[in-house]
Amino acid sequence: MQRSVAIPVLLLAMTSFLAVGLTVSPLGAAVDAVAITAPTEPRLEPGAAGQDPGDFEISGFAADATLLVSIELVDPPTGTTFALPVRVGLTAATGYSLAGDATRLGFVATPSAANAALAALTITTGSATGE
Repeated sequence: MQRSVAIPVLLLAMTSFLAVGLTVSPLGAAVDAVAITAPTEPRLEPGAAGQDPGDFEISGFAADATLLVSIELVDPPTGTTFALPVRVGLTAATGYSLAGDATRLGFVATPSAANAALAALTITTGSATGE
């Protein structure tokens, strides 16, 4: 079972929204009561680094489950990226690196490691608007 959520993030003083997409897929046993909780109406300033969009949280998985988590910025304004400063217990999915800023990233982790990384997620916004 896979769960996905797209979260609109208001970019202050800009004409568009930034959507953050988060998808979680268990690797192994199927589960039924999976949830993704997203921050409520996060607001970000344009042209600012290291902003906290609020906490994303995944739940409903066994503590020892192995999850494939993917996160992306959907049609981000120029220069807008995110970073995961907490990477303990994460393994980059094929084709991705956990270091540096990104607009799309996939990783494998337990629910607790994934939640710690998502809670520490920061977004750096560009000064141009998205389309």
